Amino acid sequence: MPHITPTLGIRETGAMIRTFTKENMGYFWLYLRPLLPWIIGLHALDVLGNIMIPQMRGNFIFGSVIAAYFYTCFMITWHRVVLFGPERTDPVNPFKPEKSDLAFLGMGIGVFLGLLVIGALSSVLFFLGAPGIIMFVAIIIFLFYAFIKVCFYFPAKAVRSHLSLRQSYKATNGYIWKIMSAPFFASWRIILASILYGGITGGIVGALTVAGVSPAMIGIINFIVSLPMLVYLQPVSYALGVGVLSNYYQHAMQNKTF
Repeated sequence: MPHITPTLGIRETGAMIRTFTKENMGYFWLYLRPLLPWIIGLHALDVLGNIMIPQMRGNFIFGSVIAAYFYTCFMITWHRVVLFGPERTDPVNPFKPEKSDLAFLGMGIGVFLGLLVIGALSSVLFFLGAPGIIMFVAIIIFLFYAFIKVCFYFPAKAVRSHLSLRQSYKATNGYIWKIMSAPFFASWRIILASILYGGITGGIVGALTVAGVSPAMIGIINFIVSLPMLVYLQPVSYALGVGVLSNYYQHAMQNKTF
């Protein structure tokens, strides 16, 4: 199947990206499969770390943080699938990323660090009471808006474009609400499935805790029952979100007004 023909409507885009992803699940697995051993292994490392260092109380997440890199490599590749077509896609080599891949990753790391700063800031602002909470909400809204305004930078770097953050800020004019809303229409089924499955796994872990099963065994079982989330539900949600963003990026590039 060739690359997408970009659409503008929110529901139309959601349905189109959902169909595109479904019809290209063979390529989905082709590009995800080589990364899965690393993703699974790194999450297993967290289980081992929390067993060996019980003082961490389940907060050993070094493996999960590194696994995010491999998920990001998959997202870069999927941007290319959507924009170039699956047959013309060259997947990211996680051990030899290109300069444009590093720019994509650098932007992602910046967003991650920003979230950490916001998390640290929240404890200070909440201590101030209502004024602090209002200030915190205002900061969240502002930063979320700023992120959406420059988000075309991601598909641009995935396809080796020289689009700058400033150009992305201008290019997203008229697309803000669409970028925010269309992912829900594309992935609502995956969202419901994730909520349902998360409830089931949470119930299993809760029952084991009540039954007095050791934390180490609970960690192992939780890892096993979470594998469908790690290897399917989570990557599919990424593919759908990437598809929506790529769609509007391509629509904007074909109708340049910046």
